[in-house]
This record gives sequence, structure tokens and C-alpha cells, in this order.
Amino acid sequence: MTFDPASATVAAVLTVPLVELALRMRIPDVVGRIVGPSRRSVAVMRARGISDHWKERAMLLYARRTLSGALTLATYLGLLGGAGYVMVVAADAVLPGFFQFLLATSGVVWASLVAFAYLALRRKLAHD
Repeated sequence: MTFDPASATVAAVLTVPLVELALRMRIPDVVGRIVGPSRRSVAVMRARGISDHWKERAMLLYARRTLSGALTLATYLGLLGGAGYVMVVAADAVLPGFFQFLLATSGVVWASLVAFAYLALRRKLAHD
């Protein structure tokens, strides 16, 4: 599919709220809730001064924390994907061919460029 200016405009307009939603979800913090306990569990398993009994108890706690973070991340990504899907389906109903544009390489590249440009502009305005 060729680059369609109307679809590109709609894609740009829909990309900004999705980027904002992703930023509000604090996904890096949630990823930290997964990575942190995983790193600590490795350290506990390598520690020679901790008995197997306490290692088992610590591993259970770290597993729970990791699972909690993973479920939170899956929920956030599901909500983000669901919001994007609803917006794309609505836009495709108004502008037939929009969904095909987004699936094409040019649509993916365009939406990514818009997202990165928006993030850069947002960061610049926040620091000024």
C-alpha cells in the first residue's frame, strides 16, 4: 500500500493519546517490579551463608512478586492494546483502508516516527 496522507494524519492523531496512555501506565516501573525480585532471587541462590530453608522461603516471596509484576504488565499491555484496537476499528469505519495502512510497513514506520517525535517534543517542552 502506498503512503496515504489521510490515513497518515489519522494515524498521527491516534498515536499521541496512545503514547500518553503508555506514559501514564508507568510501564518501566512495572518492569522494574519484575526484574528486581528476579535479580534478588539470583543473589539469594548464590549466597552460601543462607540456609536452604530460608532460600526456599525467599524464592517463594520473590516468585509472588515477580508474578504480580508480570500480571500487572500483561494487564497494562492488554489495556493499551485494547484502546489502540478500539481507536483503529473506529477510524477504519470512518476511513476505509486505515487498518491496512497501519499494517503496511509505511504505516508502522509513520506511527513510530510520530510517537518518537511526540516524545521528543514532550521532553523538550517539559525541560523548557
